[in-house]
Amino acid sequence: LERKRLENLNKESKLQLDAKDDTKYADFNEKIHKAIHDGSQNETLRLLAADLWQRLAPFRRAVFFKLDDWLNESTLEHDDIVNAIVAGDTDNAFALMRDHVASSSLNAIAYLEDDRSSSTAK
Repeated sequence: LERKRLENLNKESKLQLDAKDDTKYADFNEKIHKAIHDGSQNETLRLLAADLWQRLAPFRRAVFFKLDDWLNESTLEHDDIVNAIVAGDTDNAFALMRDHVASSSLNAIAYLEDDRSSSTAK
């Protein structure tokens, strides 16, 4: 049931991406991440992830909509992660999640560096 819900959320987020609805895509993105956290069935991990999600929200919204092709990259990463989870391939799901976090971090750094460069150039 949890895996099917995750699949459905992922499909819906792709529809929002195709419709170019950034706000709805961001909402579905949050739901996908929450479904993955809830699926861990580990309350401590879920609470830590929820806290971190909240703390990073200002950066995520800025990066999502300003970096070229970030939404498409993120959607492809989500597809791979969801497929691994649904297939029960925990090792691959872990590796893909680790890569997704690294990719997100690098994109946030690139955004902040670009923003800083733009500010100092003025």
